[in-house]
Amino acid sequence: MFTTGIPNEFIDKHLVAAKPVYSVIYIYGLRQYSKGATEISCEEMAEVFDITIKDVEKAWRYWEEAGLVEILSYEEGAMMLAFLDMRFAKSVATEPKAADPKEFPDYSLEDVELRLKDKEVARLFYAAESLMGKLLTDIERRMYLGFYDDLGLPVDVVCVMLEYCVDKNKKNNNYIRTVAYDWAERGISTIEEAEDYIALFNNEYREILRYFGVSGRDPIEKEIEYMQRWLREEMWTMPVIKLACEKTILNKGNANFAYADGIFRKWKQDNIHTPQQIEELEKSYYDSVKTTRRAGKAKEKESGGTKRTKFQNYEGRKWDYDKLAQMEMEYIDRKIAE
Repeated sequence: MFTTGIPNEFIDKHLVAAKPVYSVIYIYGLRQYSKGATEISCEEMAEVFDITIKDVEKAWRYWEEAGLVEILSYEEGAMMLAFLDMRFAKSVATEPKAADPKEFPDYSLEDVELRLKDKEVARLFYAAESLMGKLLTDIERRMYLGFYDDLGLPVDVVCVMLEYCVDKNKKNNNYIRTVAYDWAERGISTIEEAEDYIALFNNEYREILRYFGVSGRDPIEKEIEYMQRWLREEMWTMPVIKLACEKTILNKGNANFAYADGIFRKWKQDNIHTPQQIEELEKSYYDSVKTTRRAGKAKEKESGGTKRTKFQNYEGRKWDYDKLAQMEMEYIDRKIAE
């Protein structure tokens, strides 16, 4: 039976000082590292422990601050870590209380009862119990009060949010808290804005993931940033986005959002905005390739018909113009990705 060694120094000094979930993430990551894993997926760890990707990222930043790991790179949700010699680590890492924006004030039971005199707060608790199908615990009451008082989410927006979570069968408090913080950060303050964001998330975002061949999961934060910019800032239409995704899959073999973003930058630079313009651009390119190919073959044929001298008595180079065209396309793709 294989084992993963945990130094006593970690147990004595770091385990007792860190948040429990941080310690669990460190131990789990150390196990993956001991098996030879060179990268750790923050999304996978978030799924395993039913927490958010941001929580996983914060945990590794904490351990980097403690001197136990070094984050070598973090791209496309994959974090490359180096686990350091614990003898040279700090005693404990420090994490300011304000570092976690999802930590609400520590409401007492008296605070909650006092706030119930506010009709909106009473309506919030009643709606939450109705939607969740159970009585709220004291912890959940404090959490919902935090949504209302500290995040500034109106009661109607919280109700729409809870309906959204229930529809997704995501009723755990960690998930609900994460969605609440995300909505507050995006400035969602009306029912219309909430419904519009849900429609965007459930329709356009999932459709784009489907174009990339991805299913069965929500988009991660970095992917949302790309899609939000494509749809809301740069105003690309879904048919054009579909073409960019298809070209990405054909050339990269996976859902490489950064590569797709490079395609959009190239199209924007060439003032191309519609599928018709993209089709015309490709037709123009392939026509030029065919013209070059025909000219090359004609020259080769002409050269082959000429009487050779003793200095020309060797087999001439036969160019594979299809291969050259493919190489040129690959070169263009690399420039797009840059």
